[in-house]
Amino acid sequence: VTSLTSYKMAPANYAGYGYLLIKACDKAGNCTSIVSGQFRFDSQLPGITFTPNGNSAYQTSASTKITPSDLAPTSLKYIVSNQANATPNTPLSMGGTVNLSGLNGVYYVVATLCDSAGNCTTKASNPFYLDSKKPSASVTVSGTTASITLSDNIGLSGYQVTTSSSATSYTAVSGTSKSVSYTASAAGTYYVH
Repeated sequence: VTSLTSYKMAPANYAGYGYLLIKACDKAGNCTSIVSGQFRFDSQLPGITFTPNGNSAYQTSASTKITPSDLAPTSLKYIVSNQANATPNTPLSMGGTVNLSGLNGVYYVVATLCDSAGNCTTKASNPFYLDSKKPSASVTVSGTTASITLSDNIGLSGYQVTTSSSATSYTAVSGTSKSVSYTASAAGTYYVH
């Protein structure tokens, strides 16, 4: 043998199995061939799928399943954050579910999946809109008139003042706070919904 040459074993972004066939010949024409054991090639990045992948309207809580896609996934970590570029640090079983509860605002689930070849992918979900905080109301009564102050961290949608303990219809409002005045037309117990 007068020289040895190195060869690239697999193309980029490839995952699969293969063998190396080596044929060596001398100047007299004598040749020998050998077949290596099986090689596993993996230069392909793992894939991550979120189900569901975010939501479009505020919910009190949410959950998402993180599904890995790879020949040999070895570790999956996640973080729930209000930043889509946060660094995952909590281990999760493959195909595990992340629960989002007790949160207020816009949050992302960010996951990192690595495989046995050392390829890693980090991906953020679409945003989850979460609101677990109830609106607040305060009432000050002076004679037959009540001054009502309403507030909510993400925005009010409506209110009703009634003698019923159940709301039947709402007066639409917008914004995160609203002050209204209500004058009772008769004696009784009034509720703010």
